[in-house]
Amino acid sequence: MGKGTSGASSNQTSSAKVALILVGSSFGNVFADDVYNHGDYKFLITSNDGEKRHVTTMLIGLGGIPVIDYWLLTAQQSKRLQPLDDNLYIVANKDNIDEFEAWANDKYKKRLWCNEATKFDREYLNTLQDVAALVKSKGLDKDFTHLCIIDGNCCFSPDFNLTRIIEHSFIRDTDAITTFKMPKPSSIAGKLTNNTDKVVVHVDPNANSNPEVFAIDEAVSPSDAGNIPEDSYLMGNVYYVHANSVSALVEAANDKENVSISARFAAGSMVDFFRKRLKEGHKVYAHECKHVLCLNTLNQFKFADSFFKFYASQVRKAIEDQ
Repeated sequence: MGKGTSGASSNQTSSAKVALILVGSSFGNVFADDVYNHGDYKFLITSNDGEKRHVTTMLIGLGGIPVIDYWLLTAQQSKRLQPLDDNLYIVANKDNIDEFEAWANDKYKKRLWCNEATKFDREYLNTLQDVAALVKSKGLDKDFTHLCIIDGNCCFSPDFNLTRIIEHSFIRDTDAITTFKMPKPSSIAGKLTNNTDKVVVHVDPNANSNPEVFAIDEAVSPSDAGNIPEDSYLMGNVYYVHANSVSALVEAANDKENVSISARFAAGSMVDFFRKRLKEGHKVYAHECKHVLCLNTLNQFKFADSFFKFYASQVRKAIEDQ
């Protein structure tokens, strides 16, 4: 059994803040190239003159509503994240910061933070490096603050419960990740994730809910995904980093000597971090989620858009039938 991450007084734990970090700094490279070849969807490419072609995934509309608005809607239901005016951070890059500014009202404009990276840079910052730079910039490593990190290249179904994840993680007083069952290759969801790197998570099979994580594998490339058992759990895109793990997160971001193949995709850097925590004997728990929708390709977007439109129509119908 791993050791906990707490090591804090009861007063520290009870008064700890939880910061919500929405990482919207991806350039959506594969998505942008995919869209560029389909005239009907070129509106999703929002590059300005002097910028390389990119798609800001967190701002694309699903059912007419930007992905980021869904995240904020579920975040507003969590008491521990309030007030969002103080506890929300939105990470953008230098190419899409203007797009986030156009989306944001006065309240959320104050919560934007730019990593200063452009698509012309030789090396892009990954999710771990973005979060670590934000933490240092805002001094989140100086006070006792837990981090709830959301990578914006995926979304969950409209009934996703972020509050449950935060509350369970807060009570467990340790690090946590999200997981989902690997879809069958023959299913629509399976076909839509065929070109996505997958990370297998091994959990306690005897736990009823929120099991302890025993191991996290390195990322599996799409060409090797056929070797993954169908009942496997895959790593999701919502992470909870305990306040006592924040300094380790910053340290891991600066450790460029020990980067695995998982980090070849942006969120894979978070895989490296949690694998390192497990190897050091720290506990990590898993929260199973359903209907994880990747947004890395045009087909994935079209499916997610249809899914949210269908969900909205069902809600409207239920209201009308009352």
